[in-house]
Amino acid sequence: MGTIAEALLEQGEARGLIKGKANAFLLQARNKFGDLPAARADEVRSADAATLDRWLAALVVADTLDEVFDVRRPH
Repeated sequence: MGTIAEALLEQGEARGLIKGKANAFLLQARNKFGDLPAARADEVRSADAATLDRWLAALVVADTLDEVFDVRRPH
């Protein structure tokens, strides 16, 4: 059984990974499509890890930013 400190450390690491995915997505999306609307950037920053993974995968093949965000949930 882990300590409270270990649990907090794991939680912090998970948040850091999500923040890193969000930053990577924003960088790549800007490189591909230009500046994102503020609402979209906020949506990315508040997304969970699974959603960011889907969007990152979609970003590679999408022709428009809207196509990326149309991939909201697995089918």
